Amino acid sequence: MPFSSTSYFLQSITDYYRKAYYRQISTLSSPFYGKNQYLVSMEEIMRMLPE
Repeated sequence: MPFSSTSYFLQSITDYYRKAYYRQISTLSSPFYGKNQYLVSMEEIMRMLPE
């Protein structure tokens, strides 16, 4: 039953986005400020994922 592992994966992504969102709020002077922060987060996720 792959549903449980899939929902766990989605939950971990949601948790990652929540943490990244608050991290971006608390670091408004970051070099990524003003860029498309969604794309920046996607780049971070792609680096995190295994090949």
